[in-house]
Amino acid sequence: MKHNLFRPILITYLVIVGITAHFAALTIVLLAPEKTHAIITKTIDYLKHRLAIVSPPATVNPETYSNLLPPYRPGPKGEAPANTILVNGRPFHSLKKVAAALKDGDEIRIGPGIYHEAMILRADNITMIGEGPVIFENATAQGKAALVIQGDWTRIYNIECRHIKVRDKNGACIRLEGKNLLLDNVYFHDSEQGMLTGGTPGLVTIRNSRFENLGANSGQAHGIYIGGGELVIQNSLFIRARNEGHEIKSRAKKTYISKSVIASLDAQDSRLLDIPNGGDLTIIDSVLAQGPYSVNRDVIGYGLEGIKHTSNTVILQDNIILLERHAGNTLVHHKEGVVTPNIRNNIIVSQKPSSIDKWNSVFNSREAAGMPPFPFLPKLK
Repeated sequence: MKHNLFRPILITYLVIVGITAHFAALTIVLLAPEKTHAIITKTIDYLKHRLAIVSPPATVNPETYSNLLPPYRPGPKGEAPANTILVNGRPFHSLKKVAAALKDGDEIRIGPGIYHEAMILRADNITMIGEGPVIFENATAQGKAALVIQGDWTRIYNIECRHIKVRDKNGACIRLEGKNLLLDNVYFHDSEQGMLTGGTPGLVTIRNSRFENLGANSGQAHGIYIGGGELVIQNSLFIRARNEGHEIKSRAKKTYISKSVIASLDAQDSRLLDIPNGGDLTIIDSVLAQGPYSVNRDVIGYGLEGIKHTSNTVILQDNIILLERHAGNTLVHHKEGVVTPNIRNNIIVSQKPSSIDKWNSVFNSREAAGMPPFPFLPKLK
């Protein structure tokens, strides 16, 4: 008798719940159609991505991607003998002893070798020059980075850095806590993060450098993270961010990029560039290539964490832009009314037409653009 009574009660309950859910869904659709459309679009995009391209093919050879681009070239050998550091000509055999002895304005010359020591630079106006293959490997200071820079106006040339990791999953080759940094001919790779700065880093300039296979902790660490100030990038490579990291994340009031390559290749990265607080973004004479396995449809995210700068512009001009993510691409994702991107004179490969076609040369395939197939990357002029 109890069993016979339970069944109709259960059926009645399920019918009421089903009708209520349908009415609730219909109300949301009628009252908030834009939000409903966004949810549906995001859900479909997520499913398309996860079902179609969970991961790159197992047959991918990492050397295939590394060989697409010119190899990193260390600085020439100079005055410093192997495994020796010269500070204004005075020899040291320990980076920690060098750090303790440094004074403002000193010059450090590092001889060829693999250095398993980290270093804190507290003095101002320091110049560090690697002479020959100079590699910082698998060592951190203060649980932060291979080089923790607390002084101002630091210049670093010809340094390679790899295999940096810390407990917080944001181990960097460089943690900039001071202001004003120049990096020239550095190669940061296979670490949790290439460079991480505080909120007031002054002017950060990167030129002739390579950042590769960086990122960690499901998008919480990136190729580089700039917390403010100004960022200038020239003639550099940012490729294959991993673990859903961005190749570049910049909160700078001005981010200027020229003659550089920013590319996913086979990586499961997120955005090529995340500019979360707006500001002036300029990218010219460069290659932007979103690969087929990127987890985020945005190539560039702009102002999505709130605009915090007084001047806000986006200029993409004279670039080659490859939009090849299997599940769709959005070149610049920004909130309505925040900015009108100026996107002109670019060569764009994209299967889907868009509103920017009339200002650019747009092709629906690499073949139509006269380019070799993926993963080839065009060379800069």
